[in-house]
Amino acid sequence: WNQIVEDIFSIDKGLIYTNKQLWLNPGITARNYITGKRKNYYGPIKYLILWTAIFFILTPFVAVERKVNSISDLVFKPNAPFSSQSLEDFLRIYTEMLIRHTDLFYLGMIPFFTILSYYLFKKHRFSITELSIPYLYLVGQMSFVLVVTLPLIKILGDNMVLPIMSITLILLIYLILRLHKQLFQESWTRTILKSLTVIYAGQIIYGMTAYGILIIIEAVN
Repeated sequence: WNQIVEDIFSIDKGLIYTNKQLWLNPGITARNYITGKRKNYYGPIKYLILWTAIFFILTPFVAVERKVNSISDLVFKPNAPFSSQSLEDFLRIYTEMLIRHTDLFYLGMIPFFTILSYYLFKKHRFSITELSIPYLYLVGQMSFVLVVTLPLIKILGDNMVLPIMSITLILLIYLILRLHKQLFQESWTRTILKSLTVIYAGQIIYGMTAYGILIIIEAVN
């Protein structure tokens, strides 16, 4: 029991320490874990499973009644590209996919981000397996964000879903930028360009794949 308490609440190792380090130094955390300096950290798989499990335990208790939007209707809305309306549609599609299939949405990003990073940062000689570690941590951290924001959506209502999901997107971009800068130690210009490529290309490829799957599911149902 004492070991469990220390593993969770210790300020210099374990769960809280890992969570703090992933906000402040995600790339250093991933690099330390890859190079074998693992004693003070929660493992990436264990970290991801923990927050995902808490999310699913909380969901039935804090879920709000909401209108279910058709993803196909949102995609084929006749709004001009790059307009404020098209941005709102994109956020609604993102939110709909995220809310309906949260586990698949975030878990599904891992292979796409890992493979893109492998080719974009190939000169650093990380293997595919090694590069999956920072993204396991990243998705675990985003699951933590969902655990925190779920009660807020319950308290504030369905109208706050889009603003809160927008904040999660900003946090995702922040974490990836900081992760890549610390892990690969390239210039900020290269880091930003490559990170945005990972984020947007990864989201587009993954989004198209997920969208196709969801369209099939909607058609079957």
